[in-house]
Amino acid sequence: MFKFLKKNKKSELKQEEERVYPATIAFTVDDDGNIFVDGSWNTEAHATAPFMFAELLTKVSGGDMFLDTLVFLKEFCIENEAEELYDQLLVFIRKIQESKKTKKSSELVVKPTDYSKKAAFENVSNNENDIFGG
Repeated sequence: MFKFLKKNKKSELKQEEERVYPATIAFTVDDDGNIFVDGSWNTEAHATAPFMFAELLTKVSGGDMFLDTLVFLKEFCIENEAEELYDQLLVFIRKIQESKKTKKSSELVVKPTDYSKKAAFENVSNNENDIFGG
């Protein structure tokens, strides 16, 4: 649906395809919704390529690039008179975020009341006069 390259002349596009980058990460989704990641770094392109890859991975995985990506997509859609696609994307993102929040709140590993009972027991059993030899 989206092509993440801005309009370039054919010669500029060819140069872009031939360029060797120090670090790359690519995400793809198959027809079943499985997400795949591919990444690489090239120390011949740049001596600090492993560091650059680590920084890229951290920014992408940590969400630091999320807003920048949305801004880019919005500009791309406006330039291509496809604002409705951007609006649809935002609706999908919002739905995914809401379902994650609902899922997180329903998946408490330890109930707060269970934790307070355990903490009270540990305080008693750590007493110097403990009958268990403490």
